[in-house]
Amino acid sequence: MTPAYEREAQAQADEVRERLGLGDGGIPDVFHVLEDLALHVARRPVGASVDGAYVALPGSQEGVALINTDTTLGQQRFTGAHELAHHLFDRERETLVDEDVWALHRPTFERRANSFAAHLLMPPRGVRTWVERVARGPLEPGFVVEMMYHFGVSFAAALRQLEALQYLSPRTSQRIDDALRGRLRQMALRLGYPPHLVSPTRDIVLPRDYVRRAFDAYAQGLIGDSRLAELLFTSEPDARSQAEAAGAVSPLEEPGPEAVLADA
Repeated sequence: MTPAYEREAQAQADEVRERLGLGDGGIPDVFHVLEDLALHVARRPVGASVDGAYVALPGSQEGVALINTDTTLGQQRFTGAHELAHHLFDRERETLVDEDVWALHRPTFERRANSFAAHLLMPPRGVRTWVERVARGPLEPGFVVEMMYHFGVSFAAALRQLEALQYLSPRTSQRIDDALRGRLRQMALRLGYPPHLVSPTRDIVLPRDYVRRAFDAYAQGLIGDSRLAELLFTSEPDARSQAEAAGAVSPLEEPGPEAVLADA
């Protein structure tokens, strides 16, 4: 019998997909989905000690998810969906740090978060439709890589969902895992896929509302170049360049020679 936490996770994932009109296919930008559900997403490299974290914002229905970009993009997407589960199910816990979302012997609420992430990113009906359309004979390592790219997930997530849906036995799943250990990038390239999903991105992507507020404060003269650079985790020249591209001009800027001559 399916555990209660898995039934809860799948029902919530189905509800989110229906509410946002996502259908049964892959989600092109899962981080946009998180932002639409009042979960602000901060992505940045933080080393190898953590996959992600969730913080509920006091006095509101909003939260913040930290996603470690020292992990692969496929893992980042799964971690993001995992943190969304905490936002929907576990707000009363206030702060949760996920050192390794795949760690064994995790508490039930963490297993529920993984189940939710799997069903949100790889809905069973969508997986079955895709497998029936694409599979030719026994599922081999290359097929799991193709599923990764179709649904935009990590290799571990795709392998576990195929096992959960009984397309792979535990023994076959382990054999495929062993076969691709250390060779995942090579296999992706061999099959003609770009390596972005299987590589760490190590970029910094801040919450949309956070960036908007920073640019608004800059344009109103409440902060200068130095503070804007701190808020955007970048250099002053790059912060000015970003602000200029966004049409945010600081009134604190000294007028150039052309402006001085025009006023004379």
